[in-house]
Amino acid sequence: MRKTLLILLFLCILISNAFSLDTQTAITKADSLIAQKKYLSAFELLQENDPNNRVPEIVLKKSEIALNYFVTSIMHQVFALKNLSKDESIKDVRGKPGKYRMFHFAVNEVLKKLMESHPENWKLHNSLGEYYYEIHQKFCIHDSKEAEENLKLSVKYYQIARTNGVYDWKSLFVLGYFKLKQNKLDEAIPLFLESLDLNESYPSSNYNLAYAYLNKNKRQSALKYAIRAYELYDINYQKADAAMMVAIISEELGRNRDSLKFFKLADQYNPNNYRILKGIIPLLLEFNKLAESQEKSIALFNLDPTNPTVSNDLLSIYYHSNHQTRLFDVFDALEESNKNSDEILGNVYFHEGVFATWLNRYEHSVKMFKLAKNHLENVFPENHPVFKAIDEQLRESDQSHSENAE
Repeated sequence: MRKTLLILLFLCILISNAFSLDTQTAITKADSLIAQKKYLSAFELLQENDPNNRVPEIVLKKSEIALNYFVTSIMHQVFALKNLSKDESIKDVRGKPGKYRMFHFAVNEVLKKLMESHPENWKLHNSLGEYYYEIHQKFCIHDSKEAEENLKLSVKYYQIARTNGVYDWKSLFVLGYFKLKQNKLDEAIPLFLESLDLNESYPSSNYNLAYAYLNKNKRQSALKYAIRAYELYDINYQKADAAMMVAIISEELGRNRDSLKFFKLADQYNPNNYRILKGIIPLLLEFNKLAESQEKSIALFNLDPTNPTVSNDLLSIYYHSNHQTRLFDVFDALEESNKNSDEILGNVYFHEGVFATWLNRYEHSVKMFKLAKNHLENVFPENHPVFKAIDEQLRESDQSHSENAE
């Protein structure tokens, strides 16, 4: 009897080792296929090895493939996968039509079910945290209630995993990002730094760390990580955003030439952006780049030609520069290019009149206000507030002119 039990125990050990070896072999082969960009083949291999999603190690690898290498996804419940060529990347094919194989793999449901039978497998918690963060990023409207709820769920599971010694650069980034959103800068910064220790090439860790340091008034540290983020980002609007941060920090440090350089880079990657144009024009004027300053001033105005806020920003920029009168050249160009629009032309004339008043050019201001009124009468009813504003400006110009004459 004892001999029989020993034989059975030995067979159980053999079977257990064989199963573990099969699992490890499947994962090793899947990793090899992933390295070759054979994402579909890797998932198929794992699916054959564990079709019912009962083996945590295999499920975790399936989740990794689904969340990171999908071509299309329906709320991360159904995934389309594809084997790529050596020269292709996921960005080349994601969201584009083509022939793919679809898999139903509800990541959150599969992970939660496994957690019931493996409650202390903290890697499952970490993977579930990644799932909710990806939902937060890819399927929720920015700053919506749903986005906030998914971010909180991500943080919940990431934090459980971290408390139990399981974390990675991404989970540390998300935990830091959540602290940053709560303005808990002293808690966010160490998490970003720890994330960068594990992956120094993740641009968003660098960017958000720069943002945190900037809000702590540690500009030198902020500049270092903002430059790094700019170097690492490969999406134009993100690269522009990082370049703009570098420009702003450089200007605050008195490095205006560096600031102009990075504002120009930001403008290159995200042309006709209001914040970038508003930042670059004063620097172009400072360094006597007058043709460029006029070009960018016209571009800024043309973003919203009838919005008085835009026009007032231009007035303020030029008034505080060493080239105040160059704004009249901008007005001349705008008047020429907007001859067929009474509303735009009226707005140009009105603000030229305001600026002329600021410079004590009262005769010029009166002329501009009258031209503005003539054009705007073709657009607005006579009780429109703009005419009250024009009449007030005319009275102010007349009064100031009289006082100066005395």
